[in-house]
Amino acid sequence: MFLKYDPKFIGSTTKKPILFLHGESDLVIPIDGQLDFLTTNYNAKIDFLKYKDVNHTITNRMKTDLFDWLDKKF
Repeated sequence: MFLKYDPKFIGSTTKKPILFLHGESDLVIPIDGQLDFLTTNYNAKIDFLKYKDVNHTITNRMKTDLFDWLDKKF
């Protein structure tokens, strides 16, 4: 019933590009969850950018990467 709302299963059926930006030192949301999503949804169009020494925040580098990604994808 709830599987249709679980991103782990939605990702494998979506045709839309997905971008993950994740700090490798994130203490709030461990990176393992996104790595699991990435390996489970091998058919999805996922770009996964990791940032060394970044905790649970958005850096200027991440913003730049996001805008560059949006320009390329859309």
